Amino acid sequence: IPARPPGTRWPAEISIGKRHRKEFGDIEALALSYNERGAIIQPIAITTDNKLIAGERRIKAWLHPKSNFRDQPIPVHVITVDSIVAGEWDENAHRKDFTPSEAVAIKREIEVLLKKHAKDRQRHHGGTTHGKKSNATDKLNVRDRAAAMTGKKRSSLDKAEKIEAAAEQDPKRFGKLRDDMNRTGRVDGPFKRLQNMQQGDAIKNSPAPLPGKGPYQAIVIDPPWPQEAEA
Repeated sequence: IPARPPGTRWPAEISIGKRHRKEFGDIEALALSYNERGAIIQPIAITTDNKLIAGERRIKAWLHPKSNFRDQPIPVHVITVDSIVAGEWDENAHRKDFTPSEAVAIKREIEVLLKKHAKDRQRHHGGTTHGKKSNATDKLNVRDRAAAMTGKKRSSLDKAEKIEAAAEQDPKRFGKLRDDMNRTGRVDGPFKRLQNMQQGDAIKNSPAPLPGKGPYQAIVIDPPWPQEAEA
């Protein structure tokens, strides 16, 4: 593979692996937007061993036939999980906004490492209660560390992860919520829409109550029309 500038990777170097997203939207429009801007605004996120964390859609746009950058290496942001856990993060990362999806990906990477540490402690303590308490503490540390590193609020990170999980499970239905979240950087609006959609699903999928056995989800009122004679 030819040499490339620091902070970039040739697309062929990046291992994408199994991904959940099936709908990528208008890739050509995204590629043309790179041409207009003269650059990609948000580098893709990868691990130290060049595994993709977030940015498959950006890679596809980068390689699109109409992209002016298709023969160039793509800018990357390397996420070092060990450095995150140790609290040692390059100061430049704090000046670069992560999309909510990228923040969720980082949180998941930290969680994998902390779970491994928790299992090691449990084995060391013979599976005692101390190990269970540590495991519960680790779950809090995951959100705290990921939120601090990405500049996201813990509550926003939790909401973003629920949106991400819904989009992974049903990209056709919930993918737009994730796209809107990442495009605007705002989580509350897409999360509220997700809640409304899920609540609607719960109502539609719940069995209808038997007559006289309420409570009922809806009632029908049929007031007398003006032309109807009163009984």
